[in-house]
Amino acid sequence: MKLPSNPILPRLLPTLAVMVVCIAAFVSGDEEPDMAYADLLFKRKEFTRAAQQYQDYVDRYPYSGKIQNARFRLGESYEAAGRQSKALEAFQKLIDVHRTGVKVGEASFRLGLIKFNNKNYSDAVIDFERASRELEELPGKYQAKYYNARSLQLIDKTGLALALYDQLIRTNPGEETNHFLEKSILEAANIEANLGNYEKAQDYYRKLISTATHPGIREEAVVRSGLEAVSMGHIAEGEQILKEVENFRKDSIWRNHAQIGAIFIAYAQKDYPGVVSIYSSGTVINSAGEYRPKVLLMVADAFRIKGDTKAADRLYTLVAGRYPDTESGVEAGFRRLTMQYKETGGTFPAEVKKYATALASRSPDNPYIDKAWLMLAEWHFFQAERGVALKKTAFATDQYRKAAAAYVKVREQHITPALVPAKQFHHCWASLESGDIAAGTQGITTLLERFPDNELVPQALAKRGEIYLTKEDFTSALADFQLIISKYPKSPSLELAMERRALIYTHKRMLSESVSCYESLLEHFPETDGIAEAHYWIGEGYFEQKEYRKALPHLDAARKIDPELYTNRSLIRMILSYHSLNQIPEMTEAARIYIQAGRDAGVLNEKQKRDKPLEIPRHVLASLGEKLAEKRRYQDAEFFLNQIVDLDKPDKTEASVWKVWSTVKIKLEEYHAAIKGFDRMLVRTANRGERGYAYVNRGRAQFAIGELEKARLSARECIRLVKQGRINAEARLLIADIAGEQKSFELAAREYELIGQIFNDPQITPRAIQRGIEINRHLGKTETADSLEQQLKDWNAARKKKR
Repeated sequence: MKLPSNPILPRLLPTLAVMVVCIAAFVSGDEEPDMAYADLLFKRKEFTRAAQQYQDYVDRYPYSGKIQNARFRLGESYEAAGRQSKALEAFQKLIDVHRTGVKVGEASFRLGLIKFNNKNYSDAVIDFERASRELEELPGKYQAKYYNARSLQLIDKTGLALALYDQLIRTNPGEETNHFLEKSILEAANIEANLGNYEKAQDYYRKLISTATHPGIREEAVVRSGLEAVSMGHIAEGEQILKEVENFRKDSIWRNHAQIGAIFIAYAQKDYPGVVSIYSSGTVINSAGEYRPKVLLMVADAFRIKGDTKAADRLYTLVAGRYPDTESGVEAGFRRLTMQYKETGGTFPAEVKKYATALASRSPDNPYIDKAWLMLAEWHFFQAERGVALKKTAFATDQYRKAAAAYVKVREQHITPALVPAKQFHHCWASLESGDIAAGTQGITTLLERFPDNELVPQALAKRGEIYLTKEDFTSALADFQLIISKYPKSPSLELAMERRALIYTHKRMLSESVSCYESLLEHFPETDGIAEAHYWIGEGYFEQKEYRKALPHLDAARKIDPELYTNRSLIRMILSYHSLNQIPEMTEAARIYIQAGRDAGVLNEKQKRDKPLEIPRHVLASLGEKLAEKRRYQDAEFFLNQIVDLDKPDKTEASVWKVWSTVKIKLEEYHAAIKGFDRMLVRTANRGERGYAYVNRGRAQFAIGELEKARLSARECIRLVKQGRINAEARLLIADIAGEQKSFELAAREYELIGQIFNDPQITPRAIQRGIEINRHLGKTETADSLEQQLKDWNAARKKKR
């Protein structure tokens, strides 16, 4: 029997199928149908219901073999349903519960991608890193690495981003799995370009231009390479590269980008009407991308140069407002201020202060801060000049004060060097006119311009110079005295001016100028009252400039002319000069006098109180002691080393000083002191060779006072530390000497013979053989002694032949 047709039945069939699946699952108790049902809902894009079903599955079957798939699909369902927070929660739960595995990798990537799209790049980095570890298939790994690098790039960790891009670039280009090779090369090129590494960036761009298979990437590389070349001044190269744009696809977004290059080129060639014309077409700015602020700045410059200040101001304001942290934004703000510079009132000062303060809060070392303050200072200065011209005294004084305050804010290292003299000049002028006589240079210049031949001028200058000195305004004083010297060389004030000029340079530590001025003073006035002072400061100047040979005669002359004032000052510098010149005899004499003078000082007069002796630097005394010891002047060496050695405070003395001092004590046969010194050296050094030296020489001192067992222990410790070389040989020689002293002649003989055989040292070998000869003769071993004598003769002959 034919059933009547029912139009509702076809629409019910999918629902009936779902009901069948559900009934089957209910009857069997198996989780498979539940998963199948969730998957069915997912395929039908019923994501909300699918999410509910996957969540139910996760809750009911937490130990299912498909639990990771279910958790992942749960996250996908939430994401597809637009419930992003729930998707993030589901993916994170999968990661937290299961820790590792492919699905953990996929979930990490999806997490990272959601965060990446939400511009949460810092957190995305963590997820992409995990994804690149857990994903097994190469396409997924590469994709995770690429997005990881992009995230790092977007949070300004360009070094790490470059390293990841480099990994992707170094992957075999032939691998079909590396779909991100070309993207990685492009981003690496962009980073290098932003870092100013022009050649590296161009190498990457050229590689893409010649090998890229993706047309969009190749086209972007062409445009960026051309723009980079043009912006770096390689106009012809950039033009040649950008010609390739003609071959781009008709719908390529990079066709319009190429117009940016046209603006760059026109601007570089100073074709400002051309810049404005290209800009006015309207196609460039809409596609300028990251080049937009730079292009707009060029266009604004072009408008300004053409005289359209309104259009220029509009664009400068736009760039400065929208892109304040870019170089173009900073420049735009400054150039806008330069257009307002000629205003005689209004908001210009406030605008400059606002600009400089805001920029300083973002970029404290930006030179445009200083350019802005300099521009404001000059503006106030010329406002003051206008006030003077209009006889508005109060207004002018106020403007000078404001100019001086602005000049102070200018850091000279951040402005063009050619501007510094003018800045300094106007600063002095503004300070003087606002009541600060410390900057009176311009006032003196005015005086000279009005009364250049007046006989009172040099006297007035000298007087005012003296006043400046009492106020410690050395700059103003120097200017006055210098004018006397240069313009009034026959004035009675000349000697005073030359002496004061030299003194000021000395005070300012301008040593070359100080020396030159004092030498000039002695040349013009050889009997000047300040002859000792002149010699001293010439010597001091040469000393500070490390011209020690030139310094010495002047320092010596100063102490001889005025010993009360200059003995200590000169001697300490003479000692240091002799030290630098390695003139040991002269240094020894001067140092001994200096030290003795310090000991003998009784009641000090006022001059001596001001001239209290400085200590000779420890390293100088140590060096002097060492060099005197090398010359076998042990008494002298001991004298100077005693100045820096304190047995009660051994930590205050360096190991190297203990070494020389203790060695000198041995030479002076003060063995107990030597032992103490070497003990302190051992505390102060961990170097094996130095410790070996201390042990063997301490052993020698112990041997000398009859402490034979202690000497043997010292020698053994040395041998343990130093396995070869002269120190080792010295220790073995000491052991042999101890054996001989203890009448263990056979042992001593063997040790001497062994040393003579295994060491070839001009200080050790002949001593050992000679002692072996002596002890064998003592033992009656004539034949052995004769053999050793022949060995010694042969050894000496061989040494002589080598020489």
